[in-house]
Amino acid sequence: MTPAQFDTVLSIVKEDLQKQDTNYRTSIPPDFRLFVTLRYLATGDSLASISTSYSMGHTTVWRIVRETTQILWNRLSPIFVKAPTNEDYNLIEKGFRERWNFPNCIGAVDGKHIDIEAPYKSGSQYYNYKGRFSIVLMATCDADYRFTTVDVGAYGRQSDAGIFSISALGTRLESGHLGIPGPKLLPESTKQLPSLQDISTTDCCPADVESIVKACIALHNFLRTQDLSAPGADIYCPAGFVDTGDEDNGAWRQEEDSLALRNLTRMSSNMHSAAAREMRESFAEYFVNEGAVEWRRRIVGLD
Repeated sequence: MTPAQFDTVLSIVKEDLQKQDTNYRTSIPPDFRLFVTLRYLATGDSLASISTSYSMGHTTVWRIVRETTQILWNRLSPIFVKAPTNEDYNLIEKGFRERWNFPNCIGAVDGKHIDIEAPYKSGSQYYNYKGRFSIVLMATCDADYRFTTVDVGAYGRQSDAGIFSISALGTRLESGHLGIPGPKLLPESTKQLPSLQDISTTDCCPADVESIVKACIALHNFLRTQDLSAPGADIYCPAGFVDTGDEDNGAWRQEEDSLALRNLTRMSSNMHSAAAREMRESFAEYFVNEGAVEWRRRIVGLD
């Protein structure tokens, strides 16, 4: 994050971070509260390490992080993590079509386990298939790696299908309240298909982890929404770090195993409806015919 970006975030949350001075002590200023929180989120340093670095009490540092992450989500999410409208979905579809050669796609859906310490008296609720304790992040992203919907906090023991069905995204999708555009023809094809979504250790209690994750999501979208050509804008996401829609993979794939994020597992059956199977097969046929990219055969070793 550049100094200018820091100042922008501070201007949004400063009023909420300001505390009253008392006769006994001067309050910690908003910019320092934000700085401490961003250091915690960006570096993964322990609270003990941060408290020692700034000669602050462990409890004080944790109170700052807890309050500031909640404020970051409350203030940034209405601006940078807004629920997409019908017009937004059309722009998202355009992004997937032009950048990823995937028409009629309005989002990439995935879920991740976020490792946590075992909550007190939680039994096996948060115990996942990897033998760790976790909460689950279920989210959709647009073609530029920006979150469009998020659902955080499901128990780690739940399956991907179970989590999706009870998430805000799943219930709104099922009820038809997402504002998704109607079916339309695929480019250079007579097939008319609906818009679809491509499913592709923290020492805090689950509620605090949820707040931390949401703050990171809001900050991520803020940084991905900034002018990426401005000086210093590539500090957060350097060139070559993410996939770009061509045949070269991003460097993030080499770091995936070292993160405290784990893939979800299918614990339920893989049965799907006839309509879903027909849609999948129609897209598969399209991608090897009208929608084929020129380097497809070469990348899988057929040419």
